[in-house]
Amino acid sequence: MARSIVSFTGSADLPGAPRTQVLSQEIGFLERLDVMKMRVLGAVMTGLACVALLSSCSLLSGLPGVHGAGPDYSGQTADAEMRHIADAVNSHDVAALKKLFSQRAREKATDLDSGLASLLSLFPSGRFTWKSEGPPASSGGSANGKRTVELLAFYKVSAGGKDYDLYFGDFTVNGDSTNVGIYSLGLAPYTSDPQTASGKPKPLFAWEHTGAPGVYIFEK
Repeated sequence: MARSIVSFTGSADLPGAPRTQVLSQEIGFLERLDVMKMRVLGAVMTGLACVALLSSCSLLSGLPGVHGAGPDYSGQTADAEMRHIADAVNSHDVAALKKLFSQRAREKATDLDSGLASLLSLFPSGRFTWKSEGPPASSGGSANGKRTVELLAFYKVSAGGKDYDLYFGDFTVNGDSTNVGIYSLGLAPYTSDPQTASGKPKPLFAWEHTGAPGVYIFEK
């Protein structure tokens, strides 16, 4: 408080107490009342700060790029997964590439093996370069005590003088462990505009909204 009051230590009800001392006591009482109110408010604010801190700790349960983290808008988690894809493609390791997909995607995708073979056939010599096309869409939620974090990422991939748009959808956290991993991966010739002249999304960009599991290669 901005006031500077010296409280009188005697009783305001004492007969003959000077009026200035009585006023000083009354003001001192009000000052103490204000202090009590401020202490109560301070306790409330401290409690809210603790709740916020605990929430922050929950959100920071994992660092970006680490399995189990919350939504990552920096792209570190998506980049880490893209490096896994690049390593598998460059070494033509179809088993490693397939392992990046969730168990459920491997079970539900239509002819995943054929899709992976088609993908690798586009990079016979391997060694393609990749570059993020912007921060991934990252979302998270919780239902019945189970957390879910999903990444939707686009990359520009180049090899043999050709450029491609590569997309993947990935559950980095899911209450059902069989859903953890990539569930869809798509590839199409690179375009700077995801829409056609009529304003409709081009095939890859229309398909990624379907959430269909598997690998899809688009010719144009």
